[in-house]
Amino acid sequence: MTYDPRRALRRKALTALVAMPLALGLAWPAAAQDTKPIPVRIGLQAQTSWLLYTARDLKLFEKVGLDPQYVRLTTGAQSIAAMASRSLDIASPGVTPFAAGLAQGVNWKIIGIDTTLPNAEGFVARKDTEIRKLEDLKGKTIAVARGSTSYYGLLAALQGKGITKDDVKLLLMGPPEQIGAMSNGNVDAVAVWEPWIQRQIKETGARLIGMEADYGVHTALAVYAVHGEFAEKNRQAVDRFLEALLLAYQHIEKNGPDVAITAVADAMGISKELARTMYEEAPAPKVPRWTDADYQYSVVPGSPFPMEAQKMASFLFEEKIIDKKADLSSAFDDSFIRRVLGSAGR
Repeated sequence: MTYDPRRALRRKALTALVAMPLALGLAWPAAAQDTKPIPVRIGLQAQTSWLLYTARDLKLFEKVGLDPQYVRLTTGAQSIAAMASRSLDIASPGVTPFAAGLAQGVNWKIIGIDTTLPNAEGFVARKDTEIRKLEDLKGKTIAVARGSTSYYGLLAALQGKGITKDDVKLLLMGPPEQIGAMSNGNVDAVAVWEPWIQRQIKETGARLIGMEADYGVHTALAVYAVHGEFAEKNRQAVDRFLEALLLAYQHIEKNGPDVAITAVADAMGISKELARTMYEEAPAPKVPRWTDADYQYSVVPGSPFPMEAQKMASFLFEEKIIDKKADLSSAFDDSFIRRVLGSAGR
């Protein structure tokens, strides 16, 4: 299968345009006008945080009455230590580091969805192989980063086709090393995320097999996680943080994702063209549907994503990637976004 950007466009669900805040009757909170802005320390990573970067660049956090202090992080794992030391209030780690932090005793809660990457994380095959579909990976050598969402996504997708871990040979390496391994013929395929999928296609001539969403795997997500103590003492700050994300979502829906694409391209050190392709594959999550239990990326306890996240956390423990079991049954808190959407009349 050759990569066709139009295929990614077809994946994108059609959504009705949402009116701007004032048209909806969503006025700035009175507290934002009458009181001193509330300080909040927000972690920033070089990832497709479309909503977060839009809110930052449009000064939406300031508009809702926050005084944002941005903390640069390289990986989601860094947010574990930052949260544990109380040097960060809100972060956007992937599900894997979130579960790892929870297992280590970090007091944090998921209040929203930062990135939805099941349509931007998948599998590519070396160009000179006969691999055309997932079933063709049986008996093949596959490069993947251990402990990553791709590691779980690969094994979960293979399991869905009746292929076990013992039916393939895994070579554990990071995305940069995977480029060389494919070029040198050391592996038959790679399980990885964007922008590395595009790099494999362009630099090694790799062939796209499919994305994780094609095989019913939806755990390639980053989440908005707030420290539990901060949330208890600063509920208004958490509400305002989510209000700003809602406004960012509304801006993107009305005006397009150019602000987000430019910011993410700069943060990730990639071209705007590639960032736009990534947006087409995995657009901003639908904030108004975070309280919809039928939405794949809802934060309602017991909805599809929390249940799949728990399954992945159990997998991480069984694989000895994390040392302790992580119980996610009370890790999702939808009370904040329910209050925000209620105030906005959604």
